[in-house]
Amino acid sequence: MIVTRLATSNDAEEVQTVTDAAFATLRELYRPKPNAIPTSENANLCKKTIVALVNGKIVGATCVYRNVAALHVSQLAVVPKFRKRGVARALLQGAVELGIESGAIEVVLNTIQETGNVAIFQRLGFTIQATSEATWCISDRFPILTEITMTRKCIEEECS
Repeated sequence: MIVTRLATSNDAEEVQTVTDAAFATLRELYRPKPNAIPTSENANLCKKTIVALVNGKIVGATCVYRNVAALHVSQLAVVPKFRKRGVARALLQGAVELGIESGAIEVVLNTIQETGNVAIFQRLGFTIQATSEATWCISDRFPILTEITMTRKCIEEECS
């Protein structure tokens, strides 16, 4: 069973380990350019972290922050061994529930199309809102990367 909750300061090291493991496989597809937004700026945006636990061990995490009427999800990370087991679904459901609690109208996330994650997010209720060239990252496999902005409405009935 997957349990989600807000991370505590005691979770920081385990969350970093999960994030590093999850993004290691993505870095085979793309990586930020050296002049991309500094990590410290991204860290300042991350106001809360939702973690997913299986048998008491953190196997997934995502940062969330509120901006105007939306709750933004970033750095969605699932340990490779636990992918395709509902961990991302649980983390995103946790984000929607947090969005409802905070009065957000929608949950917003960005993904790189070439990862194949767009279809996964669509199955989880997200719709494509915008498409643009991802100028902040590069790939050894793809000459151009496409960033997709996706949203899901925060409606209480969706959480039932």
